[in-house]
Amino acid sequence: MPKVVVRGADLLAGDFQALERAERGPALRKGARAGAKVAQRAIKARAPKRLGKMARGIVLVAERSPAASRQATVTVTLSKRTYTYEGQKKNAAMVGRMVELGTRNMAAEPFFRPAFDAAEGEILAATEAEIAAGIDRVLTGAR
Repeated sequence: MPKVVVRGADLLAGDFQALERAERGPALRKGARAGAKVAQRAIKARAPKRLGKMARGIVLVAERSPAASRQATVTVTLSKRTYTYEGQKKNAAMVGRMVELGTRNMAAEPFFRPAFDAAEGEILAATEAEIAAGIDRVLTGAR
């Protein structure tokens, strides 16, 4: 009867615990932020240039989660920062919504969703790469 002996099982268990801490903590948040940054760049590139400052209002917002160990959420949204548009005080969120969805007097010019859809693979790759790097940092002991 063959006999199997596993040496270093306690070290392996320690690595699994470190891996659990990494997945639950900063690695997950950094991964979400890396993917959101890619989305933000893609959306800014597709934002209508005639509106000038609206592209500057595309920001990242990290959201706190009650289940921080299971998920990290970073949202790409339009800020409520005010700027002058056609002689009136407007905010990027209001103007962006009207441009994206249209009004009864203006056809929609979607830029948010198409940019996200076009960059979806790149977003996923950036997120996975950052999470993998975070896990590697934990397992190698580097900070």
